[in-house]
Amino acid sequence: MPEKEIYDSGLTFQYFFGMSPDEKAAYEKSHPFPYKTVEEYIEDVVEWLCHSSWKYSREEAYQCIKDNQQQVYSDFEQHTPIDLCGANAGYSCG
Repeated sequence: MPEKEIYDSGLTFQYFFGMSPDEKAAYEKSHPFPYKTVEEYIEDVVEWLCHSSWKYSREEAYQCIKDNQQQVYSDFEQHTPIDLCGANAGYSCG
């Protein structure tokens, strides 16, 4: 298991990406985005991929992030929760 708690939304893709701006603002108010840099964000996406049902190795997870770099950066900018970013990247690589 990860040594620290990973930002996991518990949301589904359809719900998160279908939120209105007001709903997203309310969600972010109650679930503050904890990442200051994209590097921190990527580290937790890698960790999530390693502990997901896909069981990526760290090398595979980093390659997956590299292969989906544009999407991962966009997810960071949009404050997409780690689990949704990881699932999106993992699905693309798997």
